[in-house]
Amino acid sequence: MQKNPQGFDPQEIKRLAATAAGQQLMALLSAQDPTAIQSAVAQAAAGNMDSAKNILQPLLSSEDIQKLIKQLGG
Repeated sequence: MQKNPQGFDPQEIKRLAATAAGQQLMALLSAQDPTAIQSAVAQAAAGNMDSAKNILQPLLSSEDIQKLIKQLGG
């Protein structure tokens, strides 16, 4: 799989998003701040990965979300 210069692999993200843990993670993130998720997705789609990461960073600090990230291998 080809990665972009920032190490982002869209195919891997799609695969992880299809898992139960990935879907649960998206549901939790969306419940916390749906506007932030929409903004992060838009930034990622435009290739602005650093911007997307900065938007998501505050949402990723909860214990439940950290557990899911570990289940996804992060």
